[in-house]
Amino acid sequence: VKNINRQYILGENRSPILSHVLGYTGEVDSADLESQSLYGPDDEVGRTGLEFQYEELLKGEPGREETEVDVFGKSQKFLALKSPQPGQSLGLFIDKGLQDKLYQSLNRILSQISTSREKVTKAAAVVVDVKNGGILALVSFPTFDNNVFSQGISSADYNALIKNPDQPLFNRTIAGQYPP
Repeated sequence: VKNINRQYILGENRSPILSHVLGYTGEVDSADLESQSLYGPDDEVGRTGLEFQYEELLKGEPGREETEVDVFGKSQKFLALKSPQPGQSLGLFIDKGLQDKLYQSLNRILSQISTSREKVTKAAAVVVDVKNGGILALVSFPTFDNNVFSQGISSADYNALIKNPDQPLFNRTIAGQYPP
């Protein structure tokens, strides 16, 4: 029985401020099942962001209930119960308030520099703590709502994201190449 359900944090105006940081999960595919014996056919696996990077720590262990059934599939006797074990937590340097402000500021700047002839939609910004190198905020535009993945994204919605010429799934802060 599938019981994983992610609810990703939204910012001001229900903006997906952490979509590129957190990433998203998706159903395991045949390649996942071949490479990892830990997964079952109904499991979710991290696909991008922290969900992907820390999959093994975040996963936890599923619970299991064993019952004896008759030939008709009706439960006859309870045999064993193994409670699920939650995965580990992550501690981040990300400051949600600063992340929200950076997102809103970058969004406002993109709106201001767009003209009637050309809409500017791509940008990236990172705020780093100079004392320890911790990432305090990280925003890549355009963004996407990672909650649509946790709720079971439709093929049409996924194709719209993939075919979008602005590439909202591309994290410009870590994968973009820019001159110094």
